[in-house]
Amino acid sequence: GLSEVAGGRTYEVRPEKTEVASRMSRGRSLADLSAIQRNLLRKERLDTPYKLLAADVTTNGTISVADLSAIQALLLRKSNTYAAGLWRFVPADYVFADTNSPWEAPASRGYTNLLSDRVGEDYVGMKLGDVNASWTPAAGAQSLTRQGVRGGEGWPVEIGLSEHWAHPGERVRVEVRGQGF
Repeated sequence: GLSEVAGGRTYEVRPEKTEVASRMSRGRSLADLSAIQRNLLRKERLDTPYKLLAADVTTNGTISVADLSAIQALLLRKSNTYAAGLWRFVPADYVFADTNSPWEAPASRGYTNLLSDRVGEDYVGMKLGDVNASWTPAAGAQSLTRQGVRGGEGWPVEIGLSEHWAHPGERVRVEVRGQGF
């Protein structure tokens, strides 16, 4: 959530996630390539907007052979990322106008003239290329139990933000760390 920020200003929150090279292919597999190929051949449709967005690793608003090639290059370690990064995020409360064409889903939330704290502003994260959602946290990490984001509930995560002064329009990177995982 956003709290203790200067009121009456405009903010944009755009989540990002980075990965270390040794974990790049975790969650992506031949099963994902096969599912995307079956979708392209119209044999078996990717049945959620999140799977469609995860399959579009080129983030060009369509699923094509270029997406398959990019995933294959990552799996074969010929590449270590996609042009658009490895993850995509959509606000959890976003309602898709057409679940078969989710390409216009926002990657951020904007707050104009913010006057009060904002909490419970959750996102759905998709690891690009992982259409069967097989990604799990790194070995040795405890898995997270999601309690639900609607009705005021969420993960028991403590978030700390450091103070930072910025000029209007300046991009600010805020490191968010969770405890109790």
